Amino acid sequence: MSVARGDVLVPAWVDHPERGRVACPAARLLGGSLLRNGLAVRYQDLAPPSPPSPAMDADGRAVLQVLSYLGRDGAATGLAAVSAPGPAAAAVTAALERWAAVMRTRRLVVGGVEPLCAGVRRARAVVDAVAESGRPTVVLAPDPVAAGPVIGRGSAVRGTESAAELEHILDGAVVVVGPAGVAPALRARIAAQGRTPVDAVCPLALAAQAEVRRFAQQGETVVLVGRNGHGAVPALLGQAAAGSVRLVEDLAQARQLEVADPGRVAVVLQPGLPLGEAESVAEAVRKRFGHVLPQHPSTYCHAADDRLRALTQLARACAVVLVTGPAASARETVRVIEQAGAAAYAVLGPEGVRPGWLKGRASVGVTAAAGAEPGLVQALVRTLSGLGPCAVELQEGATVASTTSDAMSAVAGGTAAVEQDPGRALVPVRTQPGA
Repeated sequence: MSVARGDVLVPAWVDHPERGRVACPAARLLGGSLLRNGLAVRYQDLAPPSPPSPAMDADGRAVLQVLSYLGRDGAATGLAAVSAPGPAAAAVTAALERWAAVMRTRRLVVGGVEPLCAGVRRARAVVDAVAESGRPTVVLAPDPVAAGPVIGRGSAVRGTESAAELEHILDGAVVVVGPAGVAPALRARIAAQGRTPVDAVCPLALAAQAEVRRFAQQGETVVLVGRNGHGAVPALLGQAAAGSVRLVEDLAQARQLEVADPGRVAVVLQPGLPLGEAESVAEAVRKRFGHVLPQHPSTYCHAADDRLRALTQLARACAVVLVTGPAASARETVRVIEQAGAAAYAVLGPEGVRPGWLKGRASVGVTAAAGAEPGLVQALVRTLSGLGPCAVELQEGATVASTTSDAMSAVAGGTAAVEQDPGRALVPVRTQPGA
């Protein structure tokens, strides 16, 4: 076997003369360390005939180094690399020593939070079904966190802020309205082009938009508690005439808000916000005007709260958490975990993991940032499983919402609450001041 100077071959398994077949699921951890040392890494299985023994071969062409341990079933697991003798071999030796210091028994705890909320998962399924037709597909989705995972193979994605963008869509292309939805005016523009859009809108986004329209039609000023720049906001603001919907982002804005008729105010919460944060702002609006028409709580989106709760629980269970997914949302996830008391590191994949993060850690958490592609967490867990005997634990839990009657029936019957159904929301009545 010949290996070029400066190149390293890192296999997923290797045949060892004493221990037999050695599985190397953590190969990309070792590969990442070698890449950071400036070496060129190839991932390649070593098929028979057997590779050179763990020393320089007879011709001095390659060196195989193996680090392994035996599981309780007698199977060998470890790390291996083939390199040219000299500096490359020395770098492999040093990297193996660092990873050897990390190997131990440990728990791998997978955070019970989906990288994609239910609305985005539903939209992705719709887009994938459309893409199977082979026609060009354009998804209207302004939120970059949602847009990446939603678009299918061969699809394009466009923001929804500018209707002029529709003029550049190819004839014959299928227009899919993404999970955040679009304003009625944009739907009309699509229809004027002779197109019938395919809806992949989150049911909770549709429910919030319906609340905005209903309140506006009743003559209320709708206070939208939301975050400027969030993908759901443009569609919500566009459900009524300009000025009828007022975006309020925080307590300070809520306390200073002025409306034409303080006696006719309604409040809607933008899907995707933590409810505790949104409800505190909505309560400030209520206190300012004395009475408001409230959005029915069965139409609330719990995804952000479920994520926050799961990350906090994960931080309490583990001393260190690895976060995989898009860089921006991964940084935000790391911030939440660190605030909850654990160390956290963002990685794009297994090659980004550093041995120093795991040394002395009996429990390691693994979770996905919002918008992460499915499968990233599983790949990271499989890789970490090569660092010693481990148990994989999965945290679970998500909020299930219902109307009052459904909830009472479920409690009385001793069964789980029914799934949230925005279409069954009750029509709220105007509350009295102070209510």
